[in-house]
Amino acid sequence: ERTWRKSGPKIALFHLLREVFGLTDKASGFVYLFVGGHLQNHGIYELVRRHCRYIIACDAGADPRYGFEDLGNAIRKCRTDLGVEIDLDVRQIAALDARSYNGAPCAVGSVRYSEEEVGTILYIKASRRAGVPSDVLHYASENAAFPHEATSDQFFSEAQFESYRGLG
Repeated sequence: ERTWRKSGPKIALFHLLREVFGLTDKASGFVYLFVGGHLQNHGIYELVRRHCRYIIACDAGADPRYGFEDLGNAIRKCRTDLGVEIDLDVRQIAALDARSYNGAPCAVGSVRYSEEEVGTILYIKASRRAGVPSDVLHYASENAAFPHEATSDQFFSEAQFESYRGLG
């Protein structure tokens, strides 16, 4: 409650050292979370390991078939390694209408740490949907893979960057 309004710690080195030596937990004021794709791509595993009550996971990975491989990997690792069940129905995100718009841009589920301790997860997936700005629709019409272009391309054009930003 003391730190959530702050943009960061006044002296970051202290908190970074706590993180390096594994001294952070769910009660820590600041947690440095770096995913980098080494364990899984959303940061879900580390947030579950810390028993976070609310988890927001944003998935902008290339997934044109909506197979949710990264999400499935994270859920499986949480169950196997941590004994935590994540119940998240993503079928509405994968559902496409006649215009190839997704049924929903996100899904809400539960994270069952124990019988008494249950958290909430909000999973947001880069998706096409009605109501996006005209410039985003234009970019999508010119780039069939959008919004699932390969993440290996780290040098976005201005139009590409603004189109992804336009999705939210």
